Amino acid sequence: MGVSPGSVTAAVTINENRLNFIFADGFYSAHGVDAEMHSHSFYEMHFFTLGSGSVEFKDETVQFGANMLLIAAPETYHIQRKSSTEVRKYVFKFSAAVSNERDDILVPLLGLIDSKGFLVLRGCEFLKDVLGRVQVELRGEEKGYLSLISNSLSSMMIELSRSSCTEGALLKPNHSRREHVSVITATIIDYFFDQNYNRNAKIDDLCSLVHLSQSQLSRTIKTMYGMTFKEKHTSTRINYVAHLLVKDELSITQIALMCGFDSVSTFSNYFKRRMHISPQQYRKQNRSL
Repeated sequence: MGVSPGSVTAAVTINENRLNFIFADGFYSAHGVDAEMHSHSFYEMHFFTLGSGSVEFKDETVQFGANMLLIAAPETYHIQRKSSTEVRKYVFKFSAAVSNERDDILVPLLGLIDSKGFLVLRGCEFLKDVLGRVQVELRGEEKGYLSLISNSLSSMMIELSRSSCTEGALLKPNHSRREHVSVITATIIDYFFDQNYNRNAKIDDLCSLVHLSQSQLSRTIKTMYGMTFKEKHTSTRINYVAHLLVKDELSITQIALMCGFDSVSTFSNYFKRRMHISPQQYRKQNRSL
């Protein structure tokens, strides 16, 4: 789900901690489709209302069905595959700014999501009404609609915390790098890395899209990911390659070409320098797990 300049954001504050929810045109997808591997610098929420399929993470595959909620943590790569003809879902994102670590609602909830990379809750029928109201308000844009949306989302997050966090849970969210970055800028940057893993992209290419200088963009990327432009590009590329090696039946040559390498030897050397193991060895070891 991309975020367009017309996207709507709604703020929620619980116990001094702030969430910024982002709703794009695809908030409710009446014809959910397969999604290739991707990640975001935001939390991404999927609430399925119809259909079935799976969402693949690095070490686990989750089967989804109606009334299931899935929240993916920032920088968690995942792929959606549908098994039924039609899949319908709500999908949206949020960022978190944690200033009160004693909060017993958001802190344990975000900590739980961050600790595994995702959270799955089944039997969440109540979300149909909550997100249905949000959808109506987003369409109508009547007076006070953002306040009503924020109230609905606040109640939703409290209920999710009650449902998923046991008494005394002390897991803390990994929010050290989640400083404020423009929603539009952050989404363009996310999309750029996911769409350009298979070529030797340059920072100037991204500068022209977000209208920032190299130094400004470098600081923004460091804020979002804790990495440089080159490190993030490399990380994204390696994640794609590693997934293809383990999950797909493509040959090493096919994977090399798909990921933008001009030869198998160049690909193998690139992978081995970063993973300290050859692509063939990585495939063999991880497919046997």
